[in-house]
Amino acid sequence: MSVKFSTTEKLTTELLEAIKQANIEAAKSIAQTNGLPRIKEQLTSLPGYIREQKYKVAELTQVAKDKKVELMQEEAILASMIAGELDPKTGKAAFSNQAARDAELIIRKKNSPQCMEAEKELQEAETELNNAQFKLEELQDSFRSYRLLARIACTELAIFGGENLEEVNDDVY
Repeated sequence: MSVKFSTTEKLTTELLEAIKQANIEAAKSIAQTNGLPRIKEQLTSLPGYIREQKYKVAELTQVAKDKKVELMQEEAILASMIAGELDPKTGKAAFSNQAARDAELIIRKKNSPQCMEAEKELQEAETELNNAQFKLEELQDSFRSYRLLARIACTELAIFGGENLEEVNDDVY
């Protein structure tokens, strides 16, 4: 009777070992299929790229603000000239109400090389800032996606690898 028991015990042990090895192989396959090395690399490198892009966005935000101030200064010079302009016939203000001054400011801005250059520089700065913000959002979205992929892969590995994950990690990475 003890011979039968030891044979059954041996077969059970061998079967459990075979199942364990099959699970390890399945986990390795899942790890490779899911690209765990790439996911790991992205999860470690993306935060640095995100930080760099945040600095770039902050820098470009300041540039855009500075360009806006330059444009406002040019507009203020024109507005001051308009407000101080006198009608040569009457000696009174040439543009007596706000609507007339605003209309004249629009006309002069279109004819002022300084205003036109300041507007062009502001638009370029804002475009560059928008592009940098889109790039930042893209990096952040990528990071979130890789985190989700890592969670999915870990769940799959836990299902198949169980307590043998160290063996899987050694072979995959």
